[in-house]
Amino acid sequence: MKNERGYVAVFEALMVIFLVLTCVLFLNSVVVTPNPSLSQKADNFNKAQDIMEALSGKVNFTDETFLSEISNILSDRWDKNKAIQEVSKLAKPKFEELGLKDNYKFVEVNEFNGATLLSSGNYDSAENISIASRNYGDYCYRLYVW
Repeated sequence: MKNERGYVAVFEALMVIFLVLTCVLFLNSVVVTPNPSLSQKADNFNKAQDIMEALSGKVNFTDETFLSEISNILSDRWDKNKAIQEVSKLAKPKFEELGLKDNYKFVEVNEFNGATLLSSGNYDSAENISIASRNYGDYCYRLYVW
């Protein structure tokens, strides 16, 4: 062990182990690093679905859902503009309560031919729009989140 050749071999082995570990750690960090655009798309999709699920769920342990409430408002009013205003007043605090404050558009696409019931943000310049749909009676509601 006192010759120089043994020390060089041990030093070379340690250097190879160090280089291999460095390469493995580097490759692992590249593979594990999340893609922010993909995770944002998934978050928006989940957010849209979760909010529509909450709107179509039971309220206060009764048989009436939020979508049934606004469907009743839309079907009871002869003046469509007034009905949309009432739904908008009712829906805005509900959306804020569910954590949706910016960048959304809530529309009815069947009976009101795509009329916007409530919106926030610039839909025309939106990218990566996630859509959730629910039906109640003759009404089909869509929530766009970006």
